[in-house]
Amino acid sequence: SMSLVDAIAIIGGSAVGGGFLAVPAVTAPLGLLPSASAMVATWVYLVLSGLAYVDAACMSEGIDTDGASVLAISRRCFGNGVAALFSLLFVAQMLAIVSANLVKAAELSASLLPRLPFPAAVLLAAAGFGAFVFGAAPATVAAANTLLAGCMLTGFLTLFALAAAAPAPA
Repeated sequence: SMSLVDAIAIIGGSAVGGGFLAVPAVTAPLGLLPSASAMVATWVYLVLSGLAYVDAACMSEGIDTDGASVLAISRRCFGNGVAALFSLLFVAQMLAIVSANLVKAAELSASLLPRLPFPAAVLLAAAGFGAFVFGAAPATVAAANTLLAGCMLTGFLTLFALAAAAPAPA
């Protein structure tokens, strides 16, 4: 069974992720209003979907917590058809997150190994993470995720503190 801290780290790492700082830079050429609108709309969607799952989980008393999942909670609250749709949407969200993380991991690998072609770096990252996730005990994977989420949070806080302390550009 996962601890509360591990669960928070999984949700926080998935919702915020390493792209948190890259998204504004990538969307900046679209302009302030379109970029800000898209980011606010995405944030609202993530908050509402999170609240919906919390509400559904609270309504699902009696589900074995070791077997609790998006599918189990959705099926109990909304029936099989809606549960299948929610599960497909959840899988699509997780695939997008995993894809973005693999690309970033491959970019880091390629910067450490400059002769490594980018497609090989993606495969190397996927194989390495896959071997760890499938080979390690679930508690070890959860602890590693919590550690990495803590490192990400520490990096964000350090960046924000340094940016706040820096003199304003002239």
